[in-house]
This record gives sequence, structure tokens and C-alpha cells, in this order.
Amino acid sequence: MTLARRLRDALGSQMPGADSRSTPCGSPPDRRRARKRQEGSRTMVVWARTLLLLAVSAAAEDPHLARLRQAAQLQNDGRLAEAVPIYEDVLRQVPNHPDALHLSGLAALAAGDAVKAKELVERASSLRPNDPTMLSNLGEVYRSIGDAQTGVALLRRAVAIAPQDLGVKRNLIAVLWDAQLYAEFCQASRELLEQIGVSLDSPQRAADPNFHFVERRARFDVADSAQRHRCHGASDDDAFRWFEYALKAYPEDARLWIGAGVAAHAKGLLDVAAERYERAYTLAASDTTLAEDQRHAFVLQARVNRAAIDHERGLSELAIEGYEAVLRLEPEHAQALNNLGAALVTVGRHDDAVKVLEKCLEVEPGQVQALTNLAAHWANEGYLERASLLNNRAIKLYLQRDPRRAAGLFAREAFAIRPIVEDAAAMYAARLDFARRVASLEWLLQRRTLIIDDPVVEVEHVHFYLPYPGLDDRPLQEAVARCYERMIPQLAGPVPGLSPEPVRVRRARIGFLSKLFAEHEPHGLLLEGVVQHLPRDRFVVVVLPVASPGRDAASELLRSSADELIELGLNMRENRLTLIKAKLDVLVFADMLSEPMSYFLGFSRFAPVQVCFWGNPLTTGRSSIDYFVSADRMEHPYRTLAGDEWSEQVVLLDGQGIWYRRPSIPEGLPYPNREAAVAARQALGLPQGDWPLLLCPQSVFKLHPHFDTVVRRILEATTNARVVFTAGRRQAWTKVLVSRLEKTLGPYKSRCAFVPRQMPGADYYKLLAVADVLLHPFPFGGSRTSADGLALGVPVVVRPTTQLRCRMAYSFYASMGLTQKNWTLVASTTNDYVSFAARLANDVEHRRTVAAAVAARQHVIWEDRSVVLGWARFLARVSGQRPVAPADVGLEGDDYEAEDEAPVAPADVGLVEEDAAAIAAHERLDRLYRDDTIIEEKRRALQPQKPIPDVPRERSDQPRPPEALEAARLYEQGDIRGAARQLEMLIKRCYPQGGADCPDEAKVRSDLGAQYHQSDRWEEAVVQLERAVELEPTNGVALNNLAVTLNTLGRADEADDVYERALRAVKARMAPSATGFEEKLLGVLSDKDSWDYATALFNSANQLRDRGDYEGAASKIRRGLKEVIEGDALLALVRAENHRSRDDARLASLRQLGIATNSLAVLDDYLRNASENWYSSQAFPPPYSLLGRDEGPPSDEELAPLGGEATGFELITQVYEPADQVRRMEVAFALAKNLRNARIRKVHVLAENGRDGRFASTVAALVGATHVHVQILGRRLRFSDAEGYAAASLPRRAVILSNADVFFDEDSLRRLGDARTLDLDRRVLALLRWEWTCGFDVEGMDLKTLVAAAAATDAIEERCLRLRARADSQDAWIFRAPVPPLATFDTELGRAKCDNRVAFVLGAAGYDVANPAFALRPRHVQRVLFANGTAPPPKAARSYTSPDEARGATRYVPLADQWVF
Repeated sequence: MTLARRLRDALGSQMPGADSRSTPCGSPPDRRRARKRQEGSRTMVVWARTLLLLAVSAAAEDPHLARLRQAAQLQNDGRLAEAVPIYEDVLRQVPNHPDALHLSGLAALAAGDAVKAKELVERASSLRPNDPTMLSNLGEVYRSIGDAQTGVALLRRAVAIAPQDLGVKRNLIAVLWDAQLYAEFCQASRELLEQIGVSLDSPQRAADPNFHFVERRARFDVADSAQRHRCHGASDDDAFRWFEYALKAYPEDARLWIGAGVAAHAKGLLDVAAERYERAYTLAASDTTLAEDQRHAFVLQARVNRAAIDHERGLSELAIEGYEAVLRLEPEHAQALNNLGAALVTVGRHDDAVKVLEKCLEVEPGQVQALTNLAAHWANEGYLERASLLNNRAIKLYLQRDPRRAAGLFAREAFAIRPIVEDAAAMYAARLDFARRVASLEWLLQRRTLIIDDPVVEVEHVHFYLPYPGLDDRPLQEAVARCYERMIPQLAGPVPGLSPEPVRVRRARIGFLSKLFAEHEPHGLLLEGVVQHLPRDRFVVVVLPVASPGRDAASELLRSSADELIELGLNMRENRLTLIKAKLDVLVFADMLSEPMSYFLGFSRFAPVQVCFWGNPLTTGRSSIDYFVSADRMEHPYRTLAGDEWSEQVVLLDGQGIWYRRPSIPEGLPYPNREAAVAARQALGLPQGDWPLLLCPQSVFKLHPHFDTVVRRILEATTNARVVFTAGRRQAWTKVLVSRLEKTLGPYKSRCAFVPRQMPGADYYKLLAVADVLLHPFPFGGSRTSADGLALGVPVVVRPTTQLRCRMAYSFYASMGLTQKNWTLVASTTNDYVSFAARLANDVEHRRTVAAAVAARQHVIWEDRSVVLGWARFLARVSGQRPVAPADVGLEGDDYEAEDEAPVAPADVGLVEEDAAAIAAHERLDRLYRDDTIIEEKRRALQPQKPIPDVPRERSDQPRPPEALEAARLYEQGDIRGAARQLEMLIKRCYPQGGADCPDEAKVRSDLGAQYHQSDRWEEAVVQLERAVELEPTNGVALNNLAVTLNTLGRADEADDVYERALRAVKARMAPSATGFEEKLLGVLSDKDSWDYATALFNSANQLRDRGDYEGAASKIRRGLKEVIEGDALLALVRAENHRSRDDARLASLRQLGIATNSLAVLDDYLRNASENWYSSQAFPPPYSLLGRDEGPPSDEELAPLGGEATGFELITQVYEPADQVRRMEVAFALAKNLRNARIRKVHVLAENGRDGRFASTVAALVGATHVHVQILGRRLRFSDAEGYAAASLPRRAVILSNADVFFDEDSLRRLGDARTLDLDRRVLALLRWEWTCGFDVEGMDLKTLVAAAAATDAIEERCLRLRARADSQDAWIFRAPVPPLATFDTELGRAKCDNRVAFVLGAAGYDVANPAFALRPRHVQRVLFANGTAPPPKAARSYTSPDEARGATRYVPLADQWVF
């Protein structure tokens, strides 16, 4: 959690000034302003006295000066009530007396009447416009009323007139702070010091004691600004040094001691900072230069900062005491409240923390750290939306105060992951959302600089939950690392002085670092034996535990075994200095994704060799880590076949690869008999009775949603067994899992129970001992829990996957020789896992036999010295030491061989790997573990719930006369001419005479021009559109439509000019509101403007593309986006809430900005491949490239146990027999491929005539297919024909409707899963085609040979695909019959714009129309086969327009990045 000292926010902006006479209130910046304002008022009075003296000498004849001097003296003495009547009396006699007006205004300001002060001082200054003192005080008046900018302008004038006037300069400094002109504020303060003869790099005071107060404040302001990075050219080191000299000059100044403490704190010098904070509150309590309320405020501030030191050292309970002590003195101290909340979270008191943080925000709504801390709490609970709202508030505040600090919050948003999800679809959707945010942020960072100073503080959290779906995380890990390397460049790379002397002449220094080295922590337990037994003649072993609140950072065994123990705190800068001083040769990170300190330290290189261990069993993805230590048995032998998951060089230790100290089992365990074990269950709150207890004691976030179904199948296969889970660390997590299980288990939910989570120790072992069987979950398992279960003789059922994260328990069984199937412990398939668990539950004798074998053999897994030998040999090799022999770690040669081999029977070795079916299953699970489940409620991942509007919503201020309403109705029905007649009637009635219900003429004529265009009345369209543009020159829609019409008429040059006018017009309209950095940063998009701009940009680029000018088209898009929206739109895309938004207009705007897609990452690939606008099927654009291997379809084996199969799709098409030989072969090729597709249950050919029907039957016979039905339709196939046939013959079936030259591959349809359960409720998939590019010569080829050739292409299919990205074309539709809106849609398939028209019709009827063409890939065969050895010329790219196009309102369907259905 973020501490609100931080510490740059803890001083300057939050501390009251030395001369303040009122209690500071409001937000921290307000406190700073309060100090400055009062200081300025005091300055005005002092310098007003000088003014009077000068006036006396300059104009002695003025009879009022003596009285004014007397009044000024009274005011200076604080006797304002006596001074004001004198000013008023003088003004009655001389209403325009400048000195009286001036002093009277100052009196009004002192009395709190700023409005009157402004009026009086302005009058005085107008009489003496070049008087620097009056200008200065007028500037101060403007500051007091909140107009700092005007105050700055006035005070700059005053300084220009009187550059040596210190009072004027002090007032300028004060107003510069309020105006947030921090660089100028610092520079002015430095100039003031130079003016009074003071050097920041000297402890020498100003010679004139009258300047000492000014000097002290200026020294503080400059050093404080440098520390905030607001002083040009100054660094943290400068700040630290300048505070040092300031303290030597003024050792009695409490403010300087706090500032110096903050500077030391920021550099990681916690001891120095603590001493300075303690000195500060000692001095402040007795500082006579401070008012009593200021002394109190300084004492509290210093004590809060001192408690923060304890907090960062991991002494959380001590820090809590410190914060509570401050709150007893001032219950509403915002910083203390925030820091107390953060400390309570650290010790696990989450509910108390929320209450404290909410109180902090009640006291101070702008407390940024409290907002981010509360957001972090809700994110950890799993409520990302709530967390985003709080982070958004914090981002807005940072943008107002210090935009640099917003970078860390962007990282929090981009890398947030829910700990536990409601179902599998939500898990995959969350993973896709994560990938998309990572891809967007990475692209953004290539264009903008976002720097994080201290990531442990500003980001604070890591994406810990990424590996639990059990997929390949390397691409995502590498992408996240690349993002951070750009955001923390000051931390990445080698540290200073990295090259130590050669280690051959000395022992190598080996460091082991983790925050999880405390007693009972598994990462420490895994390395205890290594630390203890590494040969000391070669190594100096340094243990580096990160502070762990409430307990010792390292276990007793690690402490006693290490040669050096160097504890690290929670301050990253201090830890970096500590690691540099340690001068390590090898640094081993026991984990790197458990908490932020280890994670972010790992970006630096502190040692020549850096290693990561499998405390987090996934790659780090960064170049600063050289090796990843794993083991032979924990890495699948074929793991690299589908791509290596590791970015590091993997080191495979021999054998088991796991060291665990033999546990100390409490007396009385295992229970002596069955009765004792059953009786012990009651103490855990479990139901009475002797029933088989299957325990799954893993953290709830390890339980994959698909594992829920495995549990159900086990319960179905047993008679009275119960499955027991342990509750999560957070109650919210347990609630999600309980709800998920209730859905999945159905009638079996009563046989599922939860027990409280047990802490390590006797109670934990008692829980394990009551179990009959332990269920080891997959695809993410555990090591320590499994080992402890085996120690008690409890059988643990495991199902190893191909990944390290699920092979630890398998490694134990390999050592014990219990991997054979007859032991029913190690399953190679999910079916085996279910049957093994069920047999152990149902067959008591078998369970006893297995448990006895486990108890008899478990001793071999403990304290495996071969693990130490493997580590020693590896460390010696990489550190330049001489080789290590077994005897060096306490192993004799023979003992070593025996220990490595004896426990494993030859038949057991590699049992799982040698089974070919198991290998395939493991590889499948490595791509996607999707087990036997039917997801009842499929999420429409990242898709809108309602149709995306094709145009922005109508302006609410536009009248809607009956002609316009009727025109809209007719247009939607496709009656273009009727709609045009209505608009003609409206124009005749309304213009030029007008009327109350007459809408904007430019819009009406623009709409009529569009109707004329669709009616092929192009010349008339030009007339109407030109009139619309004449009436409204910035009408982007009219300009765009005019350009399209001119292009249709062949007037390309004119069209180009109009497109440029459209772009300029809309860009100018967007300028004041739609392109601001802060607005886009906050996701504020001008829907209509961004739509108009992107549409014009898209169409003008398409026009160039249609002419074959691909480079020109790409250049047009690059330039347009770069000038207006590129980076800002990306900033909006990074924000998670925009992806979760259900706001149609925002989504439409985002998608159109991405050239009719909903990800600008797609556009990036478009630009890279601009010459043809192709996508390769092997090079998906982000985020798919970040998702690793195919994570889409479940296998048949995974679906079969529930009776499901990824088949059942009905294909409707109209096959025909073209006269052209090549075209005939292409149609036959597509039909043959579809008939061979096992995912298509039946092909329904609705032929136009008998000849076409016979052609289809011939191809089917050659394929040997019987699942084809031919029906003579008698006409060209229409959408209404297909819907009518499907409604009558295929009700509730999943139907594919496609053109004759389109075919599907099996993988695409497998992604949809079981056709019977696929969610197609009011949902249609409208798919863009992939072009089939593998042509061959069909000269002389008959249909039989063609069918054989079609089968032969299966092996090369993935290399034959290219995707032309566009949103205005779809060639296949998937829906569940019936779809009533299509029943009356009489347009033929294949007619131009029929797809755009049908998308509109479906959307208007409330159907969700999506185009997930990246995942589902219909293949289009056209102009690729050839005869006579001559390949056909490439088809020219063109916009989808035709004279016989479908008429009526249309809608584009943007490419969706949906991957899971």
C-alpha cells in the first residue's frame, strides 16, 4: 500500500509555514497556499511602511502622509480596527489618494474582504501604474481570490520594474507556486538567494540578519523543488546536499530537518531519515519562531514520517502504533489515516483498513494515496471496476498536480488481473483483456514517455495471478517486461561498479533473495538445504530476505546456515544500495512474481550472473535474468516441440529437483485408527459420519474453473464421498468459488464443504490427516502441500501437465516409484484422474493398500542431497569455481547413484511420457486446459451487448418532422427512392420559408444526397451534397459523401480534394475538445467528430487503395492519425474500463478510430503490411501474438465425457456448376473441403436448378460423403430462402450460411465447441473471409483428381491463408435457427453490400452481430486455381460498391478480437 508521506508530498505542499497564524486546513496543496498567502500579506504590510517613508521624502507637502504613516504603524502592530477609520477619513477628503487606496485595500485583505481589496488596490495601481509595490500587492490580491495567473502577470511586471526589490520577488515566488509554475518558482527562489549573497552549496548565512528568514524559506523551497524534480537540472542528490548545507546554516529550523529527512528517505537512507525526523519533532515542540499551532503540525508531520520508516522496514505493528499515536492527537490527520490504512492491509486487517481509508477520504477527498490504496484493496478482492473508478479519480488529481506521477497508475490499470473468476469464459476473457491492455500500453510507450520513479510505491502490485490458467505466459511476460523497461529506465540494466575481481582467486559470493523466506514459507523451505550444504570452500552464501511484517524475515535455519544475513526493507532505493554493497557474483531470486520488491529489483543487474528459481513457475521474460533453475522430472521431455516457454537458459537439476526438510509431524498423527480420524472431523465443523473425505487444501485462486467439473464427475462416480476445500485468504474469493461450485455441482453441491484456512503448524497437519485422499488440482498444482500429505501417508491424486507448475507432485511419485497406473495416483488423462479418485474413495481396501505404500516410501523424497549437488555444480560453473564432486556436498559417489536411481522401478520411469495418447493430451493441456464442462452462461467477451451504431446518435436538439421520420423508416426498410421522395417533400415545405419543425437544412440535403447516391442518381447527389457543404462547410458527413459520389463518377482528383477538406474541417472542429492530452488520457472521446474524421480518413485511403496506390493509402492513414488522434486514442485504449464499457457510442468511436476495428493494434499490422493490406495466418497482430500458442478450441477428448462433441453444425450453401473450368474446380474444391470437415454434421445444398444439384451430388459421391442433402430451389439463393429452410428443417440447430466458394477448417469450428450449447441467443456471427492462396494447375484435371488434391492440401492449410482486413465485407454467417428478421430479407447472397445490409437489419432487430474473423476463418477460393500453366492476375483491391448493390441502411461489422465463445 502507498504511504502518504511519499515523501515528496509530505512536506512543502503539506506543511504550514513558519509565519502562519491560522490552523492549516484543506488538502495538502491548500496548506502550502495558506502559508504563502499569509506570508505575502505580511510582506505587503512591511513594504507598505517603506512606501510611506519614501512618500514622505518625495512629497512632504502632502498633508495626509503623517496620518497615513500613523495608520500604517497601527496596522503593522495588529491594531487594524484603529487604522481603518484613518484610511476612510483620508479617502473622504481625497477619494483618489493612491496611498490611502492602497493601504485601505491591504487592510481589507487583512480583514478577509478580498473583493474590496481588489477594487481598492486596482484603483491605486491605476493612479500609479508603474509602482512596483502596488503591482506586487495587487498580484497578491489576485492570488488571494484564486486568480494566480493574473497575479503572476502583475508580479512579473513588478519584478521587471524593480528587480532588486526582495519583497516583490517574494510575492512573485508565492504566486508562482499557486500557478503551478514550479520550474519558474524554483528559479526565482534561487535568484533571490543569489541576490542576498547566499550559495546553496555553502552553510554560510546571509550577511544581513534581516534576510535570514527569507533565506531559510528560499533554501527550503529550492531543495524541496529539486527533490520533487521541479527544478531544472537538479537531482535528488542536489536536494540532499542542499538540505545538508541548509541544516548547517540553520540547525534550529524544524522545517529544514523534516525536509532533510524526506531527502534522505527518498535516497533510501532510512537510518539517516529516521534520525532527522526524530530531531525535527524534538525541535518543533520547542521552536519559539513557530506559532503554537504550527509547532503542533510540525510535530505530527515528523512523527507520521518517522512511523513510515518503520512501515518500510517491515515493522508494521510498530508503524501502526506510531500512526495511532498521531491520530489520538489529531483524529483527522489525513496522512496518518492513509498510512494507518496501508499498514493495516499489510498485517491482513483488511476490513479495518477499508474503514480507515474511507475516513481519510471523508476528511480529505483529494488524498491521492488513499484513493490508490483503496483501489488496490478492491482490485485484490477482485472488483476491478470499483478499483478503476478510484484509480481514475487519482489519475485526474495527479494530472492536475503532478502528471509524472500518473504513470504508475497506468501500469496498475494495464496489468490488473482478477484473482478468481466466475467461470472459464470469464477467465479467458480476462486473459484476452489483459493481453490487449498490455499490447496497447506497449504501443503507446513507443510513442510517449511515461516514467515511474519508484515502481514499488507507485505501481506496488504485480500480475501475480497470470500463470493460474495454465497457459504459455512467455509472450505476455516478455511484453510486460518491455513495458516496464521503458517506464523504469533508471532501474533497468547493470548497476554501477558491477565488475568485481575474478572469482577464481576467492570464494564466489552467492546471494539468495526473496520476501518468502520466513518460517514455514515454501520458497525458503525449498532452498534451506541448498543454503545449508553448499560447499563453503567455494562459496560465501548470503541470504537476503525482504522484510515480512509481523515476523522474522528469514527462518531460523536460514539465519543459522547463511554466512551473511542482509535484511532488505520495503524501500527500493535503500535495497538497491544494499545489493550494490553486497558485491555478489551470483544473485538467485527465489521468486519474481510474488510481490513487487523482488519483481522490480529483478530489472537491475546486481551481479554478473542472475538466476531465477521456480518459486513462481513461469519465465521472467527479461534479459536481466540469465538462468531459470528447474529439474528433469519437472519439465516435460517434449516441452519445446510447440515453442519454449522460457526466455532464460533453463537449468535442469537431476532427478526430483526438490529439497524439503523432513517435517516435524505432531504427536498423535497420523491418527491411530479410523475412528479417531472420523472423530477429528467434527472439530473442523464437518458433518458427522464415516464417509470418504477428498480434501483439496490449495489456495482458491489455484482452482481452474474447469476443475470444478472434474469435482462434479468425481462426486457422480462415488456413492457418499465428500469433497472439502479450504477457504480463501479473502472472504470475497471464497464467495466466488462457492457460487461457481454451486452452479457446476448442481444436485451434488450438498456433498461439497469448506473449512477455514489453517496456518502452518499442528492445526494444518491435523486437517491433512483427516483426509482419505488429497486432490491435487490442475493445471496449477502445489509442492509443499502434496509433500506434507505424503508425509502423513495420505494418497495424493495428481494429473501432470506439460508445464512445471503442475509436475512437482509427479516428481515425488517418480522418486517413490508409484507412477504406475495400478497405484491410481498419477493420471495421464482427465478420465483417469476421475476414475483414480473415485476408486480410492469407493474401494476401502485399495485405499488402504495405496496409503500403506505411500507411507512406506515417502521417506525418499526428503532432504535430497542430489539437489544440493546439482545447485553446487551449476553455481560453480557459472561463477568460475572448480568443479564440485558428490563428496563436497556430503554424498559418496555410490550413495549418489543409488539415491538417484534406486527408488524408481524401471517400469515406472517416464510412464506418463511414454504413452503417446498422454503426450498428446499434455500438449493439448499446455495450449489450453479446457476440461469436461458445459459453460451454461457464455460471456460475450469484450463485445457490446447491443449493436454498435453505424453512425453517431442523432442530435437531440434537431426537430424530427413527419417527413424525416417517414424517410428514416423507409430507408431502414430498403425503400431508398421512397425515402428520397419524403426528403424532397421536406425541402420543398421548409426551405427557404422555414418552420417550427424544420431541421437543419444542411443535414437534410446531406441525407438526400446520400439517398440519391444509393439510387444511382449521382449527378443529383452531387448537387445536394454541394449545397449541404455550402450551408455547413465543416459538415464531415456531407463532405465525405460528396467525395464518395465524385469518386463514383470518376472525378477522382476532385474527390481527393474534398476528402482533404473533410479531414481539415473535422480536425479543426475537434481541436478544442477532442485532441487534448488530458481528455484522451481520461477516455473522453467526441463521438461524432472522431467518427466523421475516421470515416473520411478511411474512405480517402480506400480510394487510393482502389487505384492500387497502397503506399499512398498507408501514408494517408499514418499522417491522419499522427496529426490528430494516434497517441491519445491509444491512451484511451490502455484504460481497462473502456474495454469493459457497454456504451455503444464510445465503443463505436474507439472502433472506427482503429479503421473499423476495435483495436489500434490491428491498425499497426495494417501499416506494417501496407503494400497489400494482408494478415498472415502465422503472424496474428497483438494481442494474439501475446497469447502464445493456440488457446481456443477444446479437444474432442476433453468434451467427450459429458457427451459433448465439437460437431453438429449445419451448412447451407448454393453450389452451382460454372461454365468456366477453373471456376468450376474452385467451387468443387470448396464443397469437397466442407464435406470432409468432421465438424459439419450435414451440408444442405439449395441448388438453383437440377444441373447444379447433380454437380453437388457428384462431388459428394467422389468424396464418399453421405451427409449431404440437395434441394432444388428454382432461383438464386436469398437470405429469406436460407432462413425459411433452416426454420422449417433445422430448428434450434447451429447453422452456417456461406457462399459456394467458401469452406471452413476444422480448427475454426472447434473453437466454437459443442454446437448444441454454443451461445447464439439473439446473436449472429458475420465473418470476414480469409483468402486461400495456394493455387495449382487444374489443366486436364477431372473432379476425382481435384477431390484428392483438396484432401492433400490439409497438411499445408495454415500456410495458405491471408486476411484482408476490412469491416465492410462478410462471407459467412453463423446463427441458430430461426432468425425472424431474415424471413423477409429477400436479397440474394453475393449481391454487393448484402452483408452490410443484413448486418443493419439484424442489429436493428436487437441481434448482437460480431465479426470474430481472427478466431473463425472461413476460406475463400477465387482466382487461385489456374489452367494452361498461367496463373490468374491478382484481383484488384477495391471498395465494395456495385450498381446493383443492396439498397437501404447499412452497417459495417468491425473485426472483433473475441477468441473464446
